[in-house]
Amino acid sequence: MDSPKTILVVEDDEMTACMLSELLLQERGYSTLATSSARATLDRIDTVKPDLLIIDYHLPYMNGLELHQVLRQQEKWQQTPVIFLSALLTQQEMLLHNVVGLEKPFEVEDLLLLIDRFLHQQYAHT
Repeated sequence: MDSPKTILVVEDDEMTACMLSELLLQERGYSTLATSSARATLDRIDTVKPDLLIIDYHLPYMNGLELHQVLRQQEKWQQTPVIFLSALLTQQEMLLHNVVGLEKPFEVEDLLLLIDRFLHQQYAHT
């Protein structure tokens, strides 16, 4: 039996992080872990080894796009899919930054479809 895919949720709002981790992702069979800042993410990512990241734009210390840039500079994280969630970035701004994401508030089903698409696409090629 395959081990569950691991999703790292980077979200500074505890209620949103809990909702994503517990209600949505674990019900789908994904293993989830949440961090509340870019700094905590950088400290833990090597031990977590996520298959996908969900990153909020508004984070302490550096924003989600800056975290994304730092991760992409490391070869081992260049192919890891990232989904942004933001009340501040519009879909058009996300396209300008060449990232995929959803504007808050978002439909749960839209997020689940993105997650499934990225994880199934990733593992179809490995």
